[in-house]
Amino acid sequence: MKTKFKGVLGIVLLATIFFGTFIAGSIYKLSTVGFISGYQGLQSYFDAVKFRNYWYDMDHRGPNPSYVLMHPTQYGKTEPQIASVAEFFDRLNLDPDYGDQYLPNLCASQTPVTVDTTSEPKIWQWKVPERTEEVSGSNATHTWMKTFEIYREYQMMRYRCEWSINLWLAGPAGEAYPDTNRAWHDAEIWIKLEPTAFIYFQDNPDQVFFSPALIQLQNIEWFSYKTSKDTEARDFSISQYEDLIPKAEGETLGIYYNKGGAPTGDMEQSYLSYQGKTLDPKIFRNAYWIKLSLLEYKPFSWFEWGGLAGWGWKYPSVKMKFLVHVFVIGQWTVRLEKGDIVELKVHETISPPPQSVDINRFLRAIKEFFDDPWNKMFMAIVVLLVCVAAILYFTPAGTGLAVYMIRRVGAKKREVKK
Repeated sequence: MKTKFKGVLGIVLLATIFFGTFIAGSIYKLSTVGFISGYQGLQSYFDAVKFRNYWYDMDHRGPNPSYVLMHPTQYGKTEPQIASVAEFFDRLNLDPDYGDQYLPNLCASQTPVTVDTTSEPKIWQWKVPERTEEVSGSNATHTWMKTFEIYREYQMMRYRCEWSINLWLAGPAGEAYPDTNRAWHDAEIWIKLEPTAFIYFQDNPDQVFFSPALIQLQNIEWFSYKTSKDTEARDFSISQYEDLIPKAEGETLGIYYNKGGAPTGDMEQSYLSYQGKTLDPKIFRNAYWIKLSLLEYKPFSWFEWGGLAGWGWKYPSVKMKFLVHVFVIGQWTVRLEKGDIVELKVHETISPPPQSVDINRFLRAIKEFFDDPWNKMFMAIVVLLVCVAAILYFTPAGTGLAVYMIRRVGAKKREVKK
């Protein structure tokens, strides 16, 4: 009997340890969020969704007092709604009500923000004088004073990056029924951007600043599907039933210092305005925010044959590709020596070193010589005489002719003497 009791007690203890380990591991997993991508750069996270005056995120799933279904559900409930699904961080999967009724799941995924390797970064460099320092020194024979000028040196680089998002709705047929309860109205998806060191300067700077400056929609493609098991098909026509910001190519997203705050304005011009000046570190933050606005995002559904054949439906899926500009600024402290002891100069020889030939000057002199027509005529005569002399000297016929002419000239001279 005692043996059986000990066996049961051992099983209970093992089960308790296993269950406790599982719970502790789950809590640890939820409290230690890592990173989305091993690539260094601008990390982006799906942080929150604002819907019907309630902020849904990893820690807040409801109840949402402003979201009350006005007529009883099959469960007979009309109280404030609690999200049945609320996944954030690397993906978004949010269903603010029951899992199989009313609003379909709002889902999103993304790619890492990657540097466009085909585009060279634009670079700015400048120095800003800060102060002067005097340092004295001495040895056994004399003393001296050195003056150093302290500068802040900056190098600013603007990198061109790419980033893509896929945004879609998912749910059963019941959540695609054609009425107003199936649409996401005036919802905001808030995305957190955290700059991290993705570039290293040749010399270690005192400080490095990172910040996004421009996020612009480059390309948008629309798809649709009936169930999650179906393959998405290109369907530009479904875009006429959806209203998003951004929706048109070329639109830019506002960049925020705080979630839910006001946009910060033209970030790129703000950073460029620091060229030639000392940076204000307050403009650079550990995190920035952007938002996607869903003015109306819903399944497209219709009644077949006036409802006699039921209804048809399809869920939207949109893929957006963004151009991202990221500014990276390095700051160095530079000490330039001024007024140091004059060093002994190397002995100089009396004769100057040979001057290198200026080929351009030589070519200009030749061109000026031939610009004179008389010089051209003179050179033509010289060339002609050289050619005749060469023919007479190097050819047999020319040699015979020359001998003949010389003999004739000698014969004439003898005749004149007689």
